[in-house]
Amino acid sequence: MKTKLSLLALFVGMLVACSRFEGTFHFLREEPKKESVPGVFVLNRDSYSDDMLRSMGYDDLSVRIVLKEDGTFSISQMPDCWLSDRGDSEGGYDSCRGTWSLYKSDSVYTVSLSMDRWSDRSTFIQEKKNSRFCYSGAFTLTKEKVGYGLALALAAGDNGYIYFRREKECELGPRD
Repeated sequence: MKTKLSLLALFVGMLVACSRFEGTFHFLREEPKKESVPGVFVLNRDSYSDDMLRSMGYDDLSVRIVLKEDGTFSISQMPDCWLSDRGDSEGGYDSCRGTWSLYKSDSVYTVSLSMDRWSDRSTFIQEKKNSRFCYSGAFTLTKEKVGYGLALALAAGDNGYIYFRREKECELGPRD
């Protein structure tokens, strides 16, 4: 009986630990259709992402992530805390291009980014001072009512997540 109770407690603990970040979104656990992932993603204004980024000193929240069908991507106006392992903020922004791919990490699916071109004004490059290195980043795919969204862990999730939703064509019209 003690063994069953111990296993039950362990199971409940694992469920709580795995879902502690999944308040307004759900990590994607089923294999996505790669052709359904590309699109334009913007900050999800229905989440706490706005407040969190503003409290870190960011005023411009017009970040755009474009994942293209050919496996390339572009990011513009991403708050510079996105690649910091401590979630540090310099108050600047990064813009870059590169390639993306999908992979499974533990039980969730992730969009991996490999950056190969940076804007000269990117805070990350100004600090690293070498734009020729290939840097990488990752977003966890989220399951939305329609399609997929993206979740960006700040400081490995210790500082929370920033959420992105697919931009609706009718809101702003096609861009890129």
